[in-house]
Amino acid sequence: MNTSFVRQGCAYNLGAVLAVSLALVQASPAQAADLLFCTGNEVAHYAPGLTFAAQPTTLNATSDFTACPVTAQGVASARIQWAGSGNLSCLGGPSAGSATITWNNNPVDTSTFAYTTPVATRPAGQTVIVLTATINSGRFNGATMTQTLALATPIDQLLNPQNGLLGCLLGGIETLQGPVTMQVISP
Repeated sequence: MNTSFVRQGCAYNLGAVLAVSLALVQASPAQAADLLFCTGNEVAHYAPGLTFAAQPTTLNATSDFTACPVTAQGVASARIQWAGSGNLSCLGGPSAGSATITWNNNPVDTSTFAYTTPVATRPAGQTVIVLTATINSGRFNGATMTQTLALATPIDQLLNPQNGLLGCLLGGIETLQGPVTMQVISP
């Protein structure tokens, strides 16, 4: 395995996510204040797997944020557990569901929110999403949460029939992972 291609692919995806995230931070209204900004990784599971034909699909994902440098809120890390569904394909599609955030501070807090992604771009199974939702319970209740993610197949796995481009043709892509950022802005 040529690890330089894997590193280049991961660096490209992380760079794209951070560039979009920084543009969103700079475009935030002047009256809104950043409460928290975190970076991490997400793993998403699709059932049935994503193919080129749109079909009803259940998705479950876990976002682990291990770097939350804005520490004024006392949050060092966080985890989001997602559950949703939509008419999805390797090319895109909308989804909706709910999520729970576990904030790893002392004591541990939780928050919940509902989400809708009108269209998630999935060129050949590579998911790119900018999602905005209002936290509707728990810590940061009423705040806006924006998540930017790029779920991709590692470069060395593009031809893998389980999670690469061939997966769209041969049974479906069941798992994708990649870098993710989360920004929480005061109401």
